[in-house]
Amino acid sequence: MTKVVLSTELEAELAAIRRDPLDAVGFGEKAFLPYELRKGEGLVRSRDAVVTARLASEASDTTNDRVFRLVMLQVMAYRDDPAVDPALAGAVGDPVIGGLASYLVGRIGFKGYPARARVAAPLLRALAPHLDDAATFDDPWYQKRYRVGDLALGAFVRIAGPDRFRFTDPQDATYVGYTVLPPSDALRSTLLAQARAFVITD
Repeated sequence: MTKVVLSTELEAELAAIRRDPLDAVGFGEKAFLPYELRKGEGLVRSRDAVVTARLASEASDTTNDRVFRLVMLQVMAYRDDPAVDPALAGAVGDPVIGGLASYLVGRIGFKGYPARARVAAPLLRALAPHLDDAATFDDPWYQKRYRVGDLALGAFVRIAGPDRFRFTDPQDATYVGYTVLPPSDALRSTLLAQARAFVITD
């Protein structure tokens, strides 16, 4: 597949990320802001819609380095472009990058992530098959493994609306979907049951 060629400056940003993708993302300030970009600001700020297409193409390219693919998702998530959501949703089923894609689908509009206009139903349908996914996302920055199903579940509840779910602790409703930390067994069980029963409407 032929990839879109960007401006000289943006191609240089991509090349810098490719040289050291692990260094392109740093640690955020809180558990509910686990990541921050260290490179790629020009790619984030660009208003050219073809940037999202290029980032999505790089993320889906299985010949690319795994961490580079993950950074492409991280950069995309910060872009204020309606094409980002379909691109992230399309990556949810990828066995290599799907866990991070699921998490980033739920990050919209919080702590530096743009409040993109979005249609919830397609995102919920993309996440729903992965709510029970026992596979793990190997986080190269924190060097930890997170359950893909937990990341998908958090994003599902966030997009559907935490106010439509029952929580014993209101704090859980405040930050659900904003952290990669695993929920307690009790919280996972109750949210999973509610998410399974949730009716997705257009």
